[in-house]
Parts: sequence; structure tokens; C-alpha cells
Amino acid sequence: MDKLRVQIVLNSLAVGGAERHSVDLASDLFRLGDEVDLVYLSPQHDLLRGLPEELQSRAVCIKRTSAVDVIAVHDLARLRKRAKPDVVLTVNQFPQVIHNLSCLFGQVPPVAAVQHSMANPSDSRVKLAITRAALCAADALIYLSPVQRAYWRLRGVSAGREEVIPNGVDLQRFRPADPVRRTQSRSAIGAATSDLVIGVCAGLRSEKRHETLLHAAGRLRAEGLPLRLLFIGDGPRRTALEALAAGLGLTDRLRVTGYVDRVEDWLAGCDIACLSSTHETLPLALIEAQAMGLAIVASRVGATQDIVKEGRDGYLFAVDDIEGLAACLRRFADSGQRAAFGAAARRHAEARFDRRRMVGAYRDLFVELAFQRKRTAA
Repeated sequence: MDKLRVQIVLNSLAVGGAERHSVDLASDLFRLGDEVDLVYLSPQHDLLRGLPEELQSRAVCIKRTSAVDVIAVHDLARLRKRAKPDVVLTVNQFPQVIHNLSCLFGQVPPVAAVQHSMANPSDSRVKLAITRAALCAADALIYLSPVQRAYWRLRGVSAGREEVIPNGVDLQRFRPADPVRRTQSRSAIGAATSDLVIGVCAGLRSEKRHETLLHAAGRLRAEGLPLRLLFIGDGPRRTALEALAAGLGLTDRLRVTGYVDRVEDWLAGCDIACLSSTHETLPLALIEAQAMGLAIVASRVGATQDIVKEGRDGYLFAVDDIEGLAACLRRFADSGQRAAFGAAARRHAEARFDRRRMVGAYRDLFVELAFQRKRTAA
């Protein structure tokens, strides 16, 4: 099939791993010559400007106002009828629920549902049941890792076709920094040559547990380790985190960038990338850091073990384990170990997380689903 018509349905274009992945995929399919339409349910659209200009005009918000918004469901059906996609990609559970409801209005192309999450521990049984029913209705399920697929299978989620397609990154954009770029980045951070710069690329939200890192950094600072923390991002916890840093005597050791378009410019000055979340799946932020040649320290949640090969390119610690995190960071006080682990991280990213390979896998699946539907209809 020379040209595909693809409709991607997602919650929003706010800054987040699933959203960034969707924007990258849509952009690359568009550049390959496919017709791509983006439909997002909530009005946050920070990532809209990251789309090619022509594709921006094909991104439509249907402004869902409630959990099951009948008008939004109807609007999605209307947009699908107009676009006549060969295949629909839904991103996470709720867009799949809305898509299923919109199919009551007709025009039902094959749908692939990509899961960027595992269930939130606070999810109710009713929500899990709705999620299971919605995902099982998809023609194909896409998971980011074998760990995630096994997780959902244990909860009764399956489809006639299931694929594991890991997140991918642009390995040219995210690559180890040369000395000039690294020096410029560290100057912007305010880091001295001797400082151990620990970068965190994540929204300042409660589930990201920046507090765990702050407490661990406080202990290491008291031991005399010259460290500096870089929080790349913004969010509702910013004021509270800055207050905690002040209470721990880390105000002059913390830089919060706010939202930035080019995270790689800040990662270029880092020595380690850290993520201390309570739940993740296959976090894109860690993959980008690996591609930059950074050693990784992360909480052992979701499929982070599919990214970090302990003792080779990083270390994992238990959720909320402040001393466990501090112990991992201590190991990287040695610059030689940081360099060895960083080189291994880059090799792993090249072998497993190339964005071109990811986009090709998605497109191959879309072509097969569209072809099967046309053959069945004939």
C-alpha cells in the first residue's frame, strides 16, 4: 500500500511520554507521505507546535467535557467519516473507550490500540473492567515491552493480534554531547567542572516522586559529594519541591528549567539521568537519556528493567527507597564508571530504541490491518 490514511486518537497534546511518542509517530508517517489526522480529547496542546505546519492543521480537539461526552463521541464519528482512515490508532485506554462508542455511528475501520501504561494502583475494579472490555475490542494491541504485555494478560486483556513495539528515539537528535556542547550546557545549568549533575526529565507531578531524589541528594550533599540537580520540566508540584529543596539546604544546588522544547540541550550537561517514579511503563525520558550516553538510575517499576541493564548501564532501586537511591548515585561519583556505563547505555539505545525501526513496525502493522480488512470486505 503506497499511501495510508491514519487517524490517531489520544487524550491530549500536553507534555508527556505517550503524547510525545504520538507526535513523533504522526510526524514521521506524514513525512513518509501518509495522510495523518490527529484527534485529541482535551484542549491541552503544548506539543502542537512540534508538528509539521501542514499536520498542525489536521489536528483537531473535540473538547470532551465529561467522562462519557455524547457530543464528543459524535464528533469523533463525524471526523472519522470525513477522513475515511484505513486504520485508527488509539493511544491509551480512554481514547479506545471513546472510539468504541463512536463506532455506534458507523464507519468502522480496523483499530490498533497502543498501551503506554499499566493500571494505576488506585484504579477501581469498575475502571479496570471498562479498560479490559475496550482493549479487547481492538483488532490489534500494541505494547511497549514484554513485561507490560504479561501484566495486561494477567488481567484478562488480549486481542487477536498483539505486538510489542518499544518506544524509539531519534538517535541523531539524542546523541552524546561533544565537549563544546557539554560545556555550554553545564554553564547554563551553573555547574562547576567537579559537580556531579543529576538530570530528571519529568513533569513535576506527585507520581514522579522528585522528593525521593531531593532527600537522597540531601544525604549525599551532607557527605560532601559535589552534586547539582537539574529538573527538566514543570508542573503543579514545582512550588512544593522548591520549598523542600530549601528546607534541605539545596536551593543553590537545584535548577528547574520549566517547560522546554529541546530537552537534549539540557541533558548534554548531565552526568546521570534519574527517574524516581512510583509507576511508569517504558519511560521515553530514560531512553532519550540513554541515547545521550548517560548512565541511568531509576526506580524498579513497570518495564524500567527493559531499559536499564543493572551493573552495565545503570542501577535500579525500590520505590521511595531514599537510601537505595543514594547508594546507586554514590556509585557514580567515579567518573570512569560513569563513562563506561554511559557508553553501554548508548549502545543499548542504538540496538533497541531506534525511532526509524519503531515507525517502520507501526506502519507495517497498519498496512497489514488495512489489507486484511479490505480482503475480508471483498
